[in-house]
Amino acid sequence: MVDEGSGMIVKFDPEAMPVEQFGRTPEAIDYLQEFLERGEKVENRHPKGIIGTFNRETDVAWDSHDNIYVADGYGNSRVVRPLAEDGGNVGNRPGNVLHGIAIDNQDNIYIADRNNNRIQVYDTELNYNKTYTGMGSPWSVCVSPGSPQYLFSGDGTTG
Repeated sequence: MVDEGSGMIVKFDPEAMPVEQFGRTPEAIDYLQEFLERGEKVENRHPKGIIGTFNRETDVAWDSHDNIYVADGYGNSRVVRPLAEDGGNVGNRPGNVLHGIAIDNQDNIYIADRNNNRIQVYDTELNYNKTYTGMGSPWSVCVSPGSPQYLFSGDGTTG
């Protein structure tokens, strides 16, 4: 479950019991410290890409080794693998609003970058591979199982 408003992702088992949680909801005291005590402005509310926090994440996907990848889309504009082997975030900032993420059966990671009208492809270490353009504004991305594989995108273009 991706909860963009609280900055949290929760993984459930088949009986709907939570088994893992990523991120955290900012505490009310954070608001008081940042805005009232230090006089900060909204645009620098949360620095980009802090380990363990998200900023309006949009989607998640798992590779064949059960690694989770998060499209941390609106505020951080990055894709991360929160449980990297070194205990930290493996991350990359491939675009603006990363709104969808999918993984094919070779563990290629597809990122729907809706503001740049493209889908970018990365490997499991989040190294850039290639870009697909010409599909409008991709709000979602899906890769079909099996062979051959097909790439689908939900176009958010209006008008």
